[in-house]
Amino acid sequence: MTPLILTVDGDRRQSAQVAALVKASIEAEMVQAATASEGLETLGGRVPDLILTSALLSPKDDGLIAGHLRQLGRAAAHVQTLTIPMLRKGAQKKAKAQRGMLAALRRERPQGPGTEGCDPEVFAEQVRLYLSTAVEHRQQASEFQGSGTGVSFESTSADRKS
Repeated sequence: MTPLILTVDGDRRQSAQVAALVKASIEAEMVQAATASEGLETLGGRVPDLILTSALLSPKDDGLIAGHLRQLGRAAAHVQTLTIPMLRKGAQKKAKAQRGMLAALRRERPQGPGTEGCDPEVFAEQVRLYLSTAVEHRQQASEFQGSGTGVSFESTSADRKS
């Protein structure tokens, strides 16, 4: 079964970057939405394995997601959420921006440690890790449910005497 990711992010550029990242390096189906209500509606009755949310997720959307997961109960016990960091732009775009007639006149802006953003491949690795953990937990839960209660009751010698 292919893992399912729900992405809730109102920033179209970042959503497109996350979609490209998932498509290129992660084997999963992805549902993207600008709001939680839109995303949950698009999912229908399916339960995602991972929910990626914007760092600027509104309290309303956060509450909708949390309420939906509570409502699903054990079916959503494996679901994990992860905040999408500000992803670093590709090196090609940076090089392209330096070209042009006035590029030689531009002063280099100092780049602080947090101004470039997260390396997309590092974020992709984190998503893969979260997905593998979620899938493993989902499989364990289905095996547990498939075996009944998972608890075996053995009769004791006192039970056999009666």
